[in-house]
Amino acid sequence: MTEPLRVAQADLEEALAAALEQRGMAAARAAPCARLFAEATRDGVYSHGVNRFPRFVRQIDPEDLVIITADHGNDPTHPGTDHTREEVPLIVLHQNEMGPLGTRGSFTDVA
Repeated sequence: MTEPLRVAQADLEEALAAALEQRGMAAARAAPCARLFAEATRDGVYSHGVNRFPRFVRQIDPEDLVIITADHGNDPTHPGTDHTREEVPLIVLHQNEMGPLGTRGSFTDVA
């Protein structure tokens, strides 16, 4: 049986950020996006991690409004894959600018 490929978290984040920068995203903005994709993969949420990254990269351009969020959160220290968190990440990027959004009162900002 073939052993699964293992990549260090920091190396994965660096590679993902580099790919985003090649698409024109500023380094300071690429890092949090890369971190979200890498953490989703690390936490076993493969549909939201590296598996989705190529499609994401193909679809972004510097002038796009990019909203990254989730409909639930998973605590990586909790056994299993149950939805265990009420708060989820929300990253909004536009023309390489990202402002502090704080904790939002509801999901209607995105809807």
